[in-house]
Amino acid sequence: MGLAPYGEPTYASLILEKLIEIKPDGLFQLNMEYFTFPYRDKMFAKKLESLLGGSQRQPTSTLNAVR
Repeated sequence: MGLAPYGEPTYASLILEKLIEIKPDGLFQLNMEYFTFPYRDKMFAKKLESLLGGSQRQPTSTLNAVR
């Protein structure tokens, strides 16, 4: 989270279009087609991976800096 101010809002419009509906009173609602946490032990569905163009990083994989 600390590095967020240094990035570009690459997915901002996609998130607002597909994943989150912000209500007039400031509350929000998630599009649950993309999330599985209420009924599975995984946080999100394959559909979210496809939308964001990737796959979940495995816990044992190495991290690579993107520039």
